[in-house]
Formats: sequence, structure tokens, C-alpha cells
Amino acid sequence: MKDCCSGMESGRSEPVGAGCCAGANGGAGGGRALPAFPESRSQARGAVTVSLATMKPGQRGIVRSADLADDDAQLLRAMGLRPAAEVRLCRLGEPCIVEVMGGTSATAGCVCSCRIGLAKPLAERVQVELA
Repeated sequence: MKDCCSGMESGRSEPVGAGCCAGANGGAGGGRALPAFPESRSQARGAVTVSLATMKPGQRGIVRSADLADDDAQLLRAMGLRPAAEVRLCRLGEPCIVEVMGGTSATAGCVCSCRIGLAKPLAERVQVELA
């Protein structure tokens, strides 16, 4: 199966996008959070929410919020990391590699996903509801 963001076969060992945003703005400073989504049923039942930086490799979840500066939030949204996005942690560390799951692309005929690298301070500010 091809990864629509890179055009490479999925299941590869090297991260895609690790160099493109790993150091971008470093996530330093406060700012406006990504908009929160309405509480879902799973959240109402006490679902566990953690930061991306505390997830274990292979864990999946749904992005619920992020406390980021406007420029960092805009960059992450452009890469698909936004509230309600499904994510999977590929590698913990510096950079933190996260796979952002997308929908099925009718034109490409594949499940779209993209791996991005995040500086640890940025990953610590993104809250994920564990799946």
C-alpha cells in the first residue's frame, strides 16, 4: 500500500517528514490552543487523555487539544495534525515521529497517512485521547 504523502510503500522503517518540521519553531512559548472539539461519548465515560510525548510507540489516539503558539498550531494543522485527527506514535524521542491517519483517497485508491517529526516540546503540548 502506498503512502499518499510520500509516494513510498508503507511499512518502511525510515520516518517520512522527520527533517521537514522536527525543529520548526521548537514549540516554545505559549499561545492560543487548537480549538477543542465537543465532548464525545468516549470522553464522557472517562477516556484517558495524554500528551503525544507520553504515548508508547504503536499506541493510537485521537487529537483532542493542543496548547500552541499560533504559528505552531497553523503548521501542525497544515500537516493534518488537528483536533479529531487519528494518530499513531511511531517513535518516541527527538524528534517524536507521529503518523497522522487520513481518509481513503478516491483518486489514489489508498489509505492516506503521513508521518511527521515533532520536537519534544511541541509533542508535549498536544493532548491525545487514547484509542
